[in-house]
Amino acid sequence: NDRFYRIPFELDIEPRDSNYNILDVRAAFYPRGEKITADIKVDRPQSRATVNINSADVNLGRFADLFSRAADLMLSGEMALHGKAQVLWQPLRIASVNASLTLEHAKIRVGEIQFQNAMAAGGKEVPFRIDLTGKSDGEWQFTGSRISMTAPMPVNLAGIDGTIKRNAAALESSGNFSVV
Repeated sequence: NDRFYRIPFELDIEPRDSNYNILDVRAAFYPRGEKITADIKVDRPQSRATVNINSADVNLGRFADLFSRAADLMLSGEMALHGKAQVLWQPLRIASVNASLTLEHAKIRVGEIQFQNAMAAGGKEVPFRIDLTGKSDGEWQFTGSRISMTAPMPVNLAGIDGTIKRNAAALESSGNFSVV
């Protein structure tokens, strides 16, 4: 759409040598008041950067209007994000990625399909976690923990895993899930 969104941020850059070849960068972004931090080590002679991203529990309800614009998607709960990436810029590409996303008190609806956090034997909610690893250019491995599907029929998924591949202009995905 034609709307603009402003995201407040802070940025600190500290050179580690007199030639500014190695830089330590600390960035904090505040989308809708939620804090996401990035610690970046820039190595200019090697044309690479190591990026570490972290967030505390981000309230997804603050982004409900954005989620609703994407193919009948509703998402609420708290999300924590942790990730590390190696970025090269000659040519620009992501050399490696390891990331994890954890959802608590989650309610997810895509069309008529609904999910929520699974429950443990004592009635305590189990956080849902997704891990993503960049295996090579254009190929990603993902795993996910237990989650409950509540509609169109109730079923517990013990876990998911799979691969996402980028081929030309399309994405291809395959994987497995276990029902308990």
